[in-house]
Amino acid sequence: MARILHRFAVPLAAFVISASAASAETLRTLYETMRMDELIEIMQLEGVAYGDELGADMLGNSSGAGWPRVVARIYSVERMETEFLTEFERRLEPRHIAPLIAFFGSDQGREITNFEVSARRALLDEDVEATAKQIWQDLEGEIDPRLDIIERFVTVNDLIEANVAGTMNSSLAFYEGLATGDSEALGLTPDRIMSLVWEQETEIRANTREWVYPFLTLAFEPLSDADLEAYIAMSESEAGQALNTALMGAFDVLFVDISRDMGTAAAIYMQGEDI
Repeated sequence: MARILHRFAVPLAAFVISASAASAETLRTLYETMRMDELIEIMQLEGVAYGDELGADMLGNSSGAGWPRVVARIYSVERMETEFLTEFERRLEPRHIAPLIAFFGSDQGREITNFEVSARRALLDEDVEATAKQIWQDLEGEIDPRLDIIERFVTVNDLIEANVAGTMNSSLAFYEGLATGDSEALGLTPDRIMSLVWEQETEIRANTREWVYPFLTLAFEPLSDADLEAYIAMSESEAGQALNTALMGAFDVLFVDISRDMGTAAAIYMQGEDI
């Protein structure tokens, strides 16, 4: 067997490199077709805003001008895109990419993606977010077919449970990063960290619902029921489920890393040091 393998070593290696390059290229096509590059940029803006709030709440005036630079470095678009794509490629099987490109590259898919990205960007404005939440609250409890469609979409894509788990993982990573500082003074023992994370579960779940449903209400408002039924059907498909699992997993890894870095940076600043 070893002798036979040696004969084909060079051409086999060339084939593997070629196949890998092709896979990366098609994955990049899916990434751009879904406009994930724009979504990453929006998430970066969300992250910087969160970093500003964190600096004000935890560090006060001690953070100085250096803190925004640290936050910008941690939430670098280049860093976020590289880490996300690495995990996304590792988790999504190549056989699922073609049907996903076909859906999101269609006129219907592009329209859906356009409204999702536009809604996510619009929610950067606090007034728009407040309006979206009010629209959802007014709609909630009414007898409306659109409510059923949104609920089915949330269920099919596991948007509540997966996001709650991801947020709790990120919270755990943040405290672990923070504990690299004076953990004794902060009382951040491993048991205390786990307790703090689980104490947040109810609030995290409520906040997740209060964001997901208004976002979907805003994003889906211009779409027809037929468009949404097609989107749900795609989400229920093997490729759609594989996509959702890969997206959730890749973002979970990315934001756990970012949150740990944010915790570590905050710990350094709380000790009066600069980065």
